[in-house]
Amino acid sequence: VGPTFFQYVGPRMGLLPPALVHGGIWVPVGMAAGLAFGVGTGDRGAIVQGIIGGGLGALFGTIAFEAINAAAFPLVRVEAPVPGSATTRLLAHLCVALLTALGVGFVIADRHRSRKKAAAPSPMD
Repeated sequence: VGPTFFQYVGPRMGLLPPALVHGGIWVPVGMAAGLAFGVGTGDRGAIVQGIIGGGLGALFGTIAFEAINAAAFPLVRVEAPVPGSATTRLLAHLCVALLTALGVGFVIADRHRSRKKAAAPSPMD
């Protein structure tokens, strides 16, 4: 991912190349986190949903980071796969970690609610 990123680095690169590179790095990490959470629940269906939730959360975290970074720090250039400034690195970690956790949590909670609803007896019984 790194060599591809450096092919497109330049003063007119815009936001797309950094977003694609960051997403290419962070989405698999979010999917691994979702996998770990799903395995920890002990439910096979939760494993797949955890992977999906982790990937989507990391994707939204990447988008949030790119948007916040561009708005809050317009003069800070993202010319490396890992942000060079301590503030932007912290922002990246917070955005991706929080939204990955929320993505996994929403997906697993939805699964838990639907299983609980299916197991509840009907009032007509």
